[in-house]
Amino acid sequence: MDDTVIGDRAVVEAGAVLGMDGFGYVFDGKSHRKIPQVGNVVIGEGAKIGACSCVDRAATASTLIGDYTELGHMVMVGHNSKVGSHCHIGDQSGLTGSSVVGNNCTIGYQCGLAYIVSLCIYQIGTLLTGGGFGVGTAVAFVLVAVFLYLLFRPYKESNSLKVNTKSIA
Repeated sequence: MDDTVIGDRAVVEAGAVLGMDGFGYVFDGKSHRKIPQVGNVVIGEGAKIGACSCVDRAATASTLIGDYTELGHMVMVGHNSKVGSHCHIGDQSGLTGSSVVGNNCTIGYQCGLAYIVSLCIYQIGTLLTGGGFGVGTAVAFVLVAVFLYLLFRPYKESNSLKVNTKSIA
């Protein structure tokens, strides 16, 4: 598409689409109206975009894929997203619009990232690659701890659910 910038030695495999209109709508009280996506896509030096992947153009600025980052096959990168350098994103993964992934991150196959998860990854990635420890990083660690607790907390079978079988005829 127009205004897409592809860095030196970048590889774009068959069927990949760069710079298509992002999924942006606003509800005006009666119906959903399309928000024009007039930004662009910037692919860094040595990056690889896998077959059948899609990178949407930004609403006003740039959707960025960092230097030497590799997107697997059928990866969706939403509008306004920023993916750092030296990242690997597995096949069939997706980033919602405005997602942020820091440098040196690996995202597995068939993963979906929403905005808040992306911020946590960005903050922790920044800390691990030599960035400072700030309030954002502390909040990211707390959110990750809460997610892990909710994921791995002991399962308690509920005995409080009662079904009145007499009323079922």
